[in-house]
Formats: sequence, structure tokens, C-alpha cells
Amino acid sequence: MKNGFKLIGIIAALAVIGLAATSCERGEAAGLQGTWVSTEDGATVTMTFNNGDFVSQWGSEPTMIGTYTVDGNFINLTVEDNGFTASMALEFSLSGNTLTLEVDGEEMDLTRQR
Repeated sequence: MKNGFKLIGIIAALAVIGLAATSCERGEAAGLQGTWVSTEDGATVTMTFNNGDFVSQWGSEPTMIGTYTVDGNFINLTVEDNGFTASMALEFSLSGNTLTLEVDGEEMDLTRQR
């Protein structure tokens, strides 16, 4: 459930924070390609990154659809809805099949799905 609350925090932050997205570093962006999953207390969070597009899901329903770029160790997420654009940067690290995101000062680990 903790990860579900983190995802809600991401969505809320996207609604109010406007950060400029920057250019993509090819190596890090390529490492993000694919689907990443975290399950805690029965809540499943899924993030899929595909060539600059992303989909984030909590459970089976998409909760965010948008674009992303990578700048160093930050993923810049941008969501557009009804003419409104919201962006945010999440610090991340990759280690093997684990993607670690820093959300509201806490780490969230997701595992690559094959």
C-alpha cells in the first residue's frame, strides 16, 4: 500500500509542479526501456518506458500516460491533459533488474519484467 500512496504522491505532484524537461542521455534512457513492477501490501505499481513514452499504473488501470526524458540521474516525466501540462523530475538509479526511484524522500524499488 505504501507504494500506492507514493504513486498518488507522484500524481499529485504532477498536478502542481512544473519543471522543465531536458535532453535525454541515450545510455540511461535505453536502460529504462521496458516494464517495471513493485508490489507491496497487495498494491501493484507498474511503470512502462518505451522510446520516450511512459505509462504508470496502480492496479490494472493506467493512472498516468505521458512522455519522459533522462538527464543524468533524473527521469523527467511530462503529462498533458485537456491543454494542461505538468512535469516533474524523479531521481533514479539502475542496478541490474532493479530501478530505484526517489519519491518524496523515500526510495521505491521496481523490478524489471521480462
